[in-house]
Amino acid sequence: MNSFARFLFALFCCILLFQSPLLAQSDPRRTPVVEAVEKVGSAVVNISTLSVQQTSSPFVIDDPFFNEFFRDFFPGFGRSYETQSLGSGVIIDCRGHILTNAHVVAGATAITIFTSDNREHSVRVLGSDTRSDIAVLAMENPPTQLTCANPGDSSNLLIGEPVIAIGNPFGFSSTVTTGIISAVGRSIRDESGIFHNLIQTDTMINPGNSGGPLLNIHGDVIGINTAIYRRAQGIGFSIPIDRAMRIYDYILQHGTVHRAWIGVEVQPITAQLHGTLNRTLPRGVGVMVSDVSYPSHFRGEPLRRRDVILEVGSMPIGNELDYVMGLFDYTANDLVELTVLRDSEVFKTKVQAQQAPTDYGRRLLAQWLGIELGQNYSENGVEVQRIHSRSWAQRAGFRPGDRIVTIDDQQLDNPQSLAEALTLAKARGKGIMEVARGRQTTKVQFQGR
Repeated sequence: MNSFARFLFALFCCILLFQSPLLAQSDPRRTPVVEAVEKVGSAVVNISTLSVQQTSSPFVIDDPFFNEFFRDFFPGFGRSYETQSLGSGVIIDCRGHILTNAHVVAGATAITIFTSDNREHSVRVLGSDTRSDIAVLAMENPPTQLTCANPGDSSNLLIGEPVIAIGNPFGFSSTVTTGIISAVGRSIRDESGIFHNLIQTDTMINPGNSGGPLLNIHGDVIGINTAIYRRAQGIGFSIPIDRAMRIYDYILQHGTVHRAWIGVEVQPITAQLHGTLNRTLPRGVGVMVSDVSYPSHFRGEPLRRRDVILEVGSMPIGNELDYVMGLFDYTANDLVELTVLRDSEVFKTKVQAQQAPTDYGRRLLAQWLGIELGQNYSENGVEVQRIHSRSWAQRAGFRPGDRIVTIDDQQLDNPQSLAEALTLAKARGKGIMEVARGRQTTKVQFQGR
């Protein structure tokens, strides 16, 4: 009996001994949020940029006489000055590569980052894409020990799942805010353009937070936060990490971004067309193929006219805009998977994306709106050479010599920007052009199919 009591006492001591570490570890403050922040926090950087601005003329007309007059009486007029701005970024691999927003580093003459240990590092821009608002930076002489964030998966997000944002709002470094995913697939318009397929959260995204990571509860990066929508009150937007990483990979290979083009023209499925297609096809689903330029680019069954595209990748397609935005998530040379309905058969096929031909935007503009453009692009846009008779452009009063500067706030400084802006506008069925005639500029709304 005495030996049995000693056995029980020893067993009790062993239980206490093994339970003590477990009890010590069950700190109720150590929530999944805390663990996620500890995992990724030191991979978030503070970005400081310098840019040069110049005081502009206070007169509506940029007249040399008035400008000279103003310089005589106000010596500061026309002089350049430096401005500083702040943003955030996240170290995405241990070679010292950083993901941030394109607008954070746009126009910067010098960029410096500060890591979580407050060490200063110089960086250079490897590439930037204003359409997706993603930029890739590279640290000069990165330290051998770097904490890198892990890219997650933004294709299967849950509405209501908790998320964490880390950044430097208003310069307050390493600030953590939490919230939930409120919606996915959001589109917003800002002065810099239209942004599609964003993650919406109720996590506060303020100036300085832009470029920082949005994390899931496991500490994986599911988005890159952006403060592009100035009117947001109590809501934030993030660029899905799947798209950001595609842009990242493409920039590392090519230094710039060329949007995917697969040579397939589509049209909406009208009520009249719907009656001639598969009757089991629900209304408002898919777009119909109207032309296929390069069947040889397919890595499977090539598309044919009257095929119905149901999905681009994992994105369901309900109209032309869905189709265009689905492709905008890819870059040239990507292999794009399509889900297709042909007669009564649904199948998947893949196509090797290309860069749009250099004359694609010019041909589209001539066919759609009756405007023929020159081939010289600059920051001042591209010149109108000819107007088709009985076209929209003729009715709108366009003349040869006019310059189209922007379409939907997209600067037309190269053939690619024209093709992208016009493709998107045509998918929406409308857009806004900024047109210059002499020293005057005006905005013209256009629409149609």
